Amino acid sequence: LPSATYTDKSAKITEKATLHFEKPVDTAVFADYIEFVETPMDLETVDRKIESGSYMTPEDFEYDVALIFKNCEYYNAPKKNFHMVNLGKHTAKIFRKLFAEKMRGGSVIKRPSLPTSANRVPSASMGGKGAGKVSTMGKVGGKKRPASPVPEERPSKRV
Repeated sequence: LPSATYTDKSAKITEKATLHFEKPVDTAVFADYIEFVETPMDLETVDRKIESGSYMTPEDFEYDVALIFKNCEYYNAPKKNFHMVNLGKHTAKIFRKLFAEKMRGGSVIKRPSLPTSANRVPSASMGGKGAGKVSTMGKVGGKKRPASPVPEERPSKRV
């Protein structure tokens, strides 16, 4: 995560992805931060909690890191600071990928891709209305999401 970079294509800026998340938000500069964010979190605090043994489970650690990026979105979205919102989403995505790989022991499980012309699902009537349309099974709330892994690729649930 520390070596990840983010490029804002509209501003043509490339920066260290975690730069703005390393230290606590300076409430002297961003006085209204506490109005938007209930529980501030940053990578320095996460490091301190790791060193002190505060995390009882990997999920506790995951929660705090995810909180950093959620706080970024909560504070910056209403202000239309899309650069910071996109930076937070980008860095959160990198973290989720790295964390998932680590939890699986370093192996990478590839998810099937979204439906394309190569994997169309024909309608029940095969030649009738709707034949050849892309399946909408991966839609949730009107938004597409990646299909779930096939059952044999799913990691076993922890007990």
